[in-house]
Amino acid sequence: KNARPNREVIKAHIDKIYENENNAVAASAFQVFEATQLVIANGGHFNKLNLRDNKEFSHNGFVQRPGSFWRCPVTLPLKDKSFLLTKGKANLVYRKSEELVLIGGTTQDHEEFGIDFKTLINWYELFKLDFPDLPSFSSGYVDMGIRYRAPKRFPLMDKVKGYSNVFGLIGLHKNGFSYPFWGSKFLLNKMDLLKN
Repeated sequence: KNARPNREVIKAHIDKIYENENNAVAASAFQVFEATQLVIANGGHFNKLNLRDNKEFSHNGFVQRPGSFWRCPVTLPLKDKSFLLTKGKANLVYRKSEELVLIGGTTQDHEEFGIDFKTLINWYELFKLDFPDLPSFSSGYVDMGIRYRAPKRFPLMDKVKGYSNVFGLIGLHKNGFSYPFWGSKFLLNKMDLLKN
């Protein structure tokens, strides 16, 4: 019981998840992965898996939201811990371990893809007042993606209904930059893989 279980992170395009007699199976057209326990942590793409056909697992109420954010490697003076600062709808996240700043995230309700440069620049200038050592906007980069918001903004961090060995960390929405650290520990505790 004290032995640390073997864990592997697999970054792959998965089309189907199912269970055989002993294991959870994740499969694509080219690869098949088997594990005693499987965690799905794939953001908004989980709705493309066969889970949506499982009547016990409903993704009704999950909403896809495209958005954009600015990020840049930086060391903030006098900041020895990671933190989050919010001003209205603008967020600045500082990850001390990576010395990385993120400002965002915007939401484009009526576009599938797109970057809201105007809002990002306004938010950058807002936080530049508090952190004059932020590098220029052009020294960072803007990224975009599709966030998946869970019903009532409460992410799935549990066993996926209808499966014995499939768990999910899904629906983090705008918390996807910081929430996975706590969420993964929470989920691993539920899976009895991580002991305090």
